[in-house]
Amino acid sequence: MIEKFCSRLPREISNPMYNEYYNRLKEINFILENRDAYKHLLQYKKTIENASNYLKINSKKVLGSINLQEKDFLVSVVDEQNAGIPENVTLGVFLSMCTATLDRHSQSQTVIIGDMTLAGNVSPTEELASLFQVAKDVGAKRALIAMSNVAFLPQVPQELLAEVQPVFYTDPISALHLVLGYN
Repeated sequence: MIEKFCSRLPREISNPMYNEYYNRLKEINFILENRDAYKHLLQYKKTIENASNYLKINSKKVLGSINLQEKDFLVSVVDEQNAGIPENVTLGVFLSMCTATLDRHSQSQTVIIGDMTLAGNVSPTEELASLFQVAKDVGAKRALIAMSNVAFLPQVPQELLAEVQPVFYTDPISALHLVLGYN
């Protein structure tokens, strides 16, 4: 995005802006990699990069004619329950970036359980019962879960399944369709 913005400006204005941006980016990377207090954030940097790269690779399928290069993203992961931020948030970041780009809201009272790789493979989630309990506690009525979790569904108590309906997705694109209410 910075390249596109700076390319339209006169060189004497664009070069200092471009250099400032990349100097700040280098500073952020240095701090993340070398300060103990921030090293735990490195995993989220990779997670966000993976979600962003998957979106770039699949932008035509996901976004149609929307130009992704005209968008900037600010991603924030918040621990509202003080339970610790999970490591596997790539799918959630991907879905958030998609809904923001499409200017659409996700379905209310819906949680997304699962994670994805850069290749778009979805991973089974351990402790499905506890995740359904958390979903119920925060007021969710639907839980999107990967088809690879079907084998773990009997571990979830029936009373939780009665309150939080499981809805299955096969890949990140089908999860997006469910989040947006297309299916």
